[in-house]
Amino acid sequence: MSDVDQFVHEFFGPGNEFNLPDGWRLDERFSRVAPFIEDVAAVPGRPVLLPHRQGGRWFVLAKAFGAPMGRRLIEALTAFVGPTYAHFSPTPAVPRRDDPVEMALEDLGAGPMWRLEIPHEKWQAAWHALRLLRGVWHERPTRTVEEVVPVGRLLRDFRIALVSGDEQLSAVYLQRLVASGAFDATNTAFLRIRRHDALGFPERALDGAEVDDLFRIRLPAAIRETMLVAVHRRYLVAAAADRDVDAARDELLRNPQYASLLGGPSQVRRPEALSALLALALTYPTSADLETLLVALADADDPWLLALRERLPEPAPPKAEPGINTIRDLIDEGAFEQAWRALAGLPDGVVRDRLAVHCALGLADAVRSAQLYQVLNAHGPDYLRQVLPQDWQREAWQHHLDGLGLGRDRVPANWVEFIQRVAAGEDLSGLSRNLDEIAHQWPVIDDRSVADAIAQIPPESPAVTTILDALPLLLDALGEQRAGGSSGVAISLILLSEEFNEAALASLTVALRSFLLAAPNATEYREAVSSLSDFAPQLVQVRTVDRVLDLVDLLLAGPAVEPGTRATVCQDLLARVRDLGRRLSPAQVILAGELSLDAGIDLAWQSLIAPGELEAGGSLRADARTVLLYSLQERVLHRVRAALQQLAPALTVHTSSDHDGSDRLKDQSQASDIALLATRRATHAATGFIERWTGGKVVYVPGAGSASMLHVALETLRQAA
Repeated sequence: MSDVDQFVHEFFGPGNEFNLPDGWRLDERFSRVAPFIEDVAAVPGRPVLLPHRQGGRWFVLAKAFGAPMGRRLIEALTAFVGPTYAHFSPTPAVPRRDDPVEMALEDLGAGPMWRLEIPHEKWQAAWHALRLLRGVWHERPTRTVEEVVPVGRLLRDFRIALVSGDEQLSAVYLQRLVASGAFDATNTAFLRIRRHDALGFPERALDGAEVDDLFRIRLPAAIRETMLVAVHRRYLVAAAADRDVDAARDELLRNPQYASLLGGPSQVRRPEALSALLALALTYPTSADLETLLVALADADDPWLLALRERLPEPAPPKAEPGINTIRDLIDEGAFEQAWRALAGLPDGVVRDRLAVHCALGLADAVRSAQLYQVLNAHGPDYLRQVLPQDWQREAWQHHLDGLGLGRDRVPANWVEFIQRVAAGEDLSGLSRNLDEIAHQWPVIDDRSVADAIAQIPPESPAVTTILDALPLLLDALGEQRAGGSSGVAISLILLSEEFNEAALASLTVALRSFLLAAPNATEYREAVSSLSDFAPQLVQVRTVDRVLDLVDLLLAGPAVEPGTRATVCQDLLARVRDLGRRLSPAQVILAGELSLDAGIDLAWQSLIAPGELEAGGSLRADARTVLLYSLQERVLHRVRAALQQLAPALTVHTSSDHDGSDRLKDQSQASDIALLATRRATHAATGFIERWTGGKVVYVPGAGSASMLHVALETLRQAA
């Protein structure tokens, strides 16, 4: 039996109701599927697309071999099959271990897989589209070199997925970063921790397979703070609510591994991190720097933090300035923060700087390492040999600097300095990998200064790429504050880059939201928003429709500073969407019609839906008949509810925009099989209340637009029970 025959025996065997007889090669009825089966012999040079029927439902399983082929395949599937003939997500599906058909496909080799569900009445048309796809694929010239995406670009897209709170998109880019081989196991773990935190679930960082190893190393400040927040969320929430210090101490006594988090600065930004830090110091006082902790708590007014502070033991009385031997002992004990502070009492010279290098190696602090690097360089090229006379010492120091991405760069002190130096032509791209950690220590942004600095960069300058790579962190630092200047310039920068993938449109959405929150004046609004019309042809693509509809949603929900400008932009974007015709899904057509109605635009959407096409309810979960939609935007709730009622008339849809818990929200949560929450992160006051009382599944929606919520609602409802 050949390899192909063995695969056919497994794939078209038990679990697949698509019957393939033994003589399929000579049977005219199977002439259309035969070439797809023969593609198995060309693995891994070609993708595999094969039919799978299960429980009366029709699927096509699509398998690529390697990330580059996967990216090309999902583009082809979207273009040829897309929402016109199939229900599927661009995010790869996880093969089901109990499904012998999917496992047979998985055994062909490593690579992403997609599961396309096709309504039975569209099966013939979908299969014709797949034949066209296969023909075009085979006519493409063979690639001798795989597509390589720069790591900086992958990091940019990963970061913007985090800023926008997009769980699926961030998972895709995390997978690509890991596959790039640019990150070791430790730094990969740091990326996962940042993702958990950005999505609002830092406590998940405590469940990783590598977590025990992380508590044995010195963590960067931002990662350490996230882990402290995770400890609070996992172990201290109930104790904090009851102000039960003894209960908190008992919880942490059962988890001594977290005592290593005491090694680091006492100044942390987030109250939950400070809660965990104080509780750990109370539980393991000999490992804590009590003196600096008390200083950090000087302005605290939270009752829980005050209750913890009252139980802290008094710090030991101050001793004389520590000498060289004492500082060496502190470094040997891993008390790097105390050692670093003690260095200030030593006279300048070789001995002090040697101890500072050893201390910096343990601190893993990019800013302090860069400052020390500048001090050493100021003494001339031969001074480092005096400080570190052994070759291995100098190599360790250089490796440390390279690992932090410092090279010869002096670390900027704030966002404005970073942008100005990049605009002046200085290459700071080496800071990209550790910019999360460096920017974490920068002060609050001055909106006008940042906007003016970005505006000085010529659009054709290489500096634009560096700023775009840093833009997700800048947008995250802006947060929900009134930063209209910075976000307005960011909108222009994103559009001028003309890189309109999903991550770019996600960043555009974040920037537009921040811009509208700042209540711009008429001139600012006209300049920033009207540019969306100029780029409408590039923005609107089949794969970006949902993102574009979210942009329209944002404009309609925002202030009508310039009604004429807003109407024109909405008209231009929606008309481009309308031009996609039958390539739109019924859900997208219905939602676009709702948005057009709100905008006062008549584009005749209903003609795009064929009779009998509104059958989404037929593939919904049998056990999910009641859904709760939660958003602070009532218009979003109205649109999504109206769309769901057309797509699935039997579905009961509750909506809520309450800012906190209420009896009504409790009743809605208890009655719902699925709760969809449109909040930027899982930290809003009402989200914990909903999670507590919902007996079914809770899903967080990336973004806050109608299209995002409707897409996630339908994807969740289509999942198998």
